[in-house]
Amino acid sequence: MISLVIVVILCILTNTFGFKSYLHSNIRVNRWSSLSMKSYSVKVVNKKKNTTTTVSVPTNKFILDSCEEQLVQIPYSCRAGSCSSCLGLLKSGSVDQSGNIFLSDKHIDQGYVLTCVAYPQSDIEIDVDIEDEFYNLNPDLKVE
Repeated sequence: MISLVIVVILCILTNTFGFKSYLHSNIRVNRWSSLSMKSYSVKVVNKKKNTTTTVSVPTNKFILDSCEEQLVQIPYSCRAGSCSSCLGLLKSGSVDQSGNIFLSDKHIDQGYVLTCVAYPQSDIEIDVDIEDEFYNLNPDLKVE
């Protein structure tokens, strides 16, 4: 009986204070986790579509995921850092893209970013939808 009362009290407290978890991208996260995380301003420029949008991205979220949640479209395919569909070119700022397995150090030094595995480390500006330009400059990488 006491254990049932404890369970009921915990359920009431959990619902009252909102400490619920939810499943997102196969990872269990506390829905309040982004409240305590610092967010950065990410200016997303798509020259093909002639659009520029600024979104707020927490340091614990990938740029692609945050853009998608805020209805900013960035092309993507694998979401694992192993292709070039979500490729961007960093114009200013810095990111952590340690999950990248596609770009070489040379490309990273040139400012290329895979938005599906990149966390902002500062306010940034990034050109997106640049896969064609990337392969025009790096024809040896293109797989037909």
